Amino acid sequence: MRLKLLALCGLLLTAPAAGDIKVGELLGLAEDGDAVAQTALGLMYLRGEEVVADERTAARWFHRAAQQGTFIARYALGSLVCPTCAPPPDYAESARRYRAAAQRGAALAQTNLAFLLAEGRGVGRDPVEALMWYEIAARTGQEGVAALAARQRDALAARLTAAQVAEAQARAAQFKPRSR
Repeated sequence: MRLKLLALCGLLLTAPAAGDIKVGELLGLAEDGDAVAQTALGLMYLRGEEVVADERTAARWFHRAAQQGTFIARYALGSLVCPTCAPPPDYAESARRYRAAAQRGAALAQTNLAFLLAEGRGVGRDPVEALMWYEIAARTGQEGVAALAARQRDALAARLTAAQVAEAQARAAQFKPRSR
């Protein structure tokens, strides 16, 4: 069961429905504080798998899992735009949650944080830090994420000075993901 839950959480909105995981199986575990079950339940509510899609309920489960340090839940919370939960999107909260996941090595969160930093959404505009996160994600992310990060990195680097690019690369080289 735990392996199935971890696989479901790893899908994070990118694959077809898991199918053989039931809400009833997750609910007890999630209510007992199992962060993986909480994240999986949040994903099911977000995607409308075996339940009526409900972003508010998904956000509650993601929040409980994120409080325990689950980076996928932190990422999901950062990505969740719920028109009825937080209009307009709270970019500052997204940046905070992306940063927490990025510091633990989540390449997609690194890419999203870099975008917010480059655009100055929810955080002060910081193209050097943005370039650093794009560089890290390009080096360590899975194929699709790494390619996206590399394209964004190259486009941003073209607008910066050589000194800014060198600083971002030096910071990226020193990056070590946190364990929790």
